[in-house]
Amino acid sequence: LDSLPELSDALPVPLPATVREHQERLEQLAARQRRIADRVDELRESLRQAREVLADWDRTGSDDPRQRLVRLRAHRDAGWRLIRARYLESPSEEAAAALDREIAEWTRNRPERLADLFADAIVEADAQGDAAQADAEWQAQRMQKVDAIEQQEVRLGALLEELAEAEAAMDEGQRDWEALWQRAGIVPASPAAMLEWLQRFTEWCDVRSRIVLLRGERAELEQKVEAFEVELERVLPDRPTTAIAVLREIESRGNDIR
Repeated sequence: LDSLPELSDALPVPLPATVREHQERLEQLAARQRRIADRVDELRESLRQAREVLADWDRTGSDDPRQRLVRLRAHRDAGWRLIRARYLESPSEEAAAALDREIAEWTRNRPERLADLFADAIVEADAQGDAAQADAEWQAQRMQKVDAIEQQEVRLGALLEELAEAEAAMDEGQRDWEALWQRAGIVPASPAAMLEWLQRFTEWCDVRSRIVLLRGERAELEQKVEAFEVELERVLPDRPTTAIAVLREIESRGNDIR
């Protein structure tokens, strides 16, 4: 107990109101950090699902219908040119021989089926044209999915930056909270725990103050008793020299008289 005054004087703890201010600040920072972290988790999950959808979509696509369409149209046009040359034009003998070779190559040595094969080429090219149109629509929808993923990635990047800022603010708030107790030499727990600790510390300080007050009153009384005993010794040199002894003697005589 002799060290109580020195201990109290060396412990400059913050006021409860100040602790509550820091508590509110830290709670707000923590809540903001949690909200952003939750949004990051949600967006990451959304991105994962979107990428899976895109992967599934890519597996349904054709190899390259547009390139096939170009080849079929070139084959069809070559057939039409051969038909025109055979039936609508009058080539020379030399040109006719070269034409026969081209027709044999185009029909795969079935020159008698030139017209039928040309008709098949038209049908196939038209069908492939429809496939190319469907592929164009497929590609457009795929691009929409890709664009949506890219937009989500941009939002995720912005959210991650916002989360980093929130974490930095939280770290700064925690440093300020710890610095508040540095002069007292205390590494603080949470604000809620330190508020409870402050209440107990205040109660302890009240008890200490009462002890100090009682010590002062005791010292004052002891000084008065000492002065009284000195005066008794001067007035009654043959009597007991302590105030307690004198009081006991007076009490004894009173009993004898009764």
